[in-house]
Amino acid sequence: MTKYKALVVGATGIIGSYILDHLSILDEWDAIGVARNIPKKNPERYVSLDLLNPELLRNKLEQIRGITHIFYAAYQDFPAQSQEQLDVNTSMLVMS
Repeated sequence: MTKYKALVVGATGIIGSYILDHLSILDEWDAIGVARNIPKKNPERYVSLDLLNPELLRNKLEQIRGITHIFYAAYQDFPAQSQEQLDVNTSMLVMS
């Protein structure tokens, strides 16, 4: 059986947490959640990363081996369609 390894970015949000939970119950998947703050529930499933810190992000991601899939669900809430919302969320995606 093929084994997949997913990195779920934004794993404490609504979408990311559902993806992480779903993959975690499937036999053919290993899943690692990425979040700034690791939750108290199942902390072993997470790695703490700040998507706005490119140096630390690069260093930590280099240590994670065997990723076959990335699910990107990271998002920081700002006023809708504001320049700040666009800048921060675009930066997080570009950095990761």
